[in-house]
Amino acid sequence: MKQLFKITEVAVVPKEKPWFVDVYEYERGWGNKLDGTYGFSTKEEADEYVAKTNARNKPGPVPDWYMVAYPPYQK
Repeated sequence: MKQLFKITEVAVVPKEKPWFVDVYEYERGWGNKLDGTYGFSTKEEADEYVAKTNARNKPGPVPDWYMVAYPPYQK
């Protein structure tokens, strides 16, 4: 039997992501909905994602559409 390819590296994929962040979408007149739940390997990564996402929300009048990332949690 002819060998078609040779595996030289194996990717290491974490089996679990213990920290989760919920991101909600808010739209004037329509309310809010869960846009997604994202998993992270460490709390620091999750905190960084929350800070980066929420940094787009500037002080002042509430816009017609915006996203909010809530603090990380563990399931």
